[in-house]
Amino acid sequence: MVHTLNYGEDNVTCLPRSSLTRSLRGHLGEIQIVSRNSKASTTLPGKVEKVIRPHPKSGEPEKAQIGVEGADHLYREIRVPNTLTDSNGHKVKLEEGDEVEVKIESDSHSSNGTSGDR
Repeated sequence: MVHTLNYGEDNVTCLPRSSLTRSLRGHLGEIQIVSRNSKASTTLPGKVEKVIRPHPKSGEPEKAQIGVEGADHLYREIRVPNTLTDSNGHKVKLEEGDEVEVKIESDSHSSNGTSGDR
């Protein structure tokens, strides 16, 4: 099952680890250009550390806190709205302890293909 969170032009895709193909597993943590959509991407493993339920009258959405493996210590947790859609269009939610893959994509024109400063 694939869960995609959309933030404006950027997408964060959360994939359960069991759904990854062998080819993707071989590229974890590496930046790659995906030919079918021409986006540079990297995928990092993560785990839902907790689900944060808001005060009932706040109007805020429920959030999932995900610990991203491989990120710098002070930046390893991300909080995202816990409103996801699976590949069949059904609304689903992450639960505490779920293992996920955090995929970061960028349009290929955003990347100059080199490491270091631009």
